[in-house]
Amino acid sequence: PQWFLARAPAGSVFPDARGGRPLLLVFRGTDSLADAERDLCATAVPHGDLGARFHAGFLEGVRDDTALHDALEFYVGADHLYLIGHSLGGALALTMLGADLLPGAHRGATTVIALGAPKCLLGPLGARASSARVLSIVHDADLVPRLPGPASPHRWITPPQQELILLRGSTALAVPRGDADGVLAVEQSVRLRATRAYSDHSPAAYVDALAAAKNSAAERAAAAQRDGTGSEPQHFAAG
Repeated sequence: PQWFLARAPAGSVFPDARGGRPLLLVFRGTDSLADAERDLCATAVPHGDLGARFHAGFLEGVRDDTALHDALEFYVGADHLYLIGHSLGGALALTMLGADLLPGAHRGATTVIALGAPKCLLGPLGARASSARVLSIVHDADLVPRLPGPASPHRWITPPQQELILLRGSTALAVPRGDADGVLAVEQSVRLRATRAYSDHSPAAYVDALAAAKNSAAERAAAAQRDGTGSEPQHFAAG
């Protein structure tokens, strides 16, 4: 299946301000020839009343999936909903939000977590999409989240409220919004490590990088506690 819908276990890392168990809608990445064809169907097509356009393959993947919409209609309500995906899966999560395809019955908070996802939107976004939290995670030299590049006839964008986290070494760096376009430029991937432009994209590479960043953060927090100092998030510095 292209997606999985589950309720987070009690005490999970996915917070819910209401103290409940949030819903997790997880989209998988490219895993078949049909998925690759969807990735390449990059025509910009309109959707909705605001004049927004979307990557045609990604839009079709979530708009026309009746089983997905039926499942969401049945389960959503006031719970926090997380849309999560890697690569193609992240693009589907972003498109689901941006195209306002969530059921009207969803009254809770919405968070998108996209890992290594390509750009797929040509705004503007509606009110519901604009009020959601969007977290984009990029692993170092990964080329895919920097696509489509300058050769594309469309200037694809990321959601304006997107929070960009760059995984580099054993750290997770919060990228200021003013530096995000530079970090997500195709040239940045080539400048960093052209030979790792695709290996950095694999799901295993993301899992390993996230685990290393988590362990590093725990070590810094423990050291700060021993020293009686605060442990601050690490931020990206351009240059």
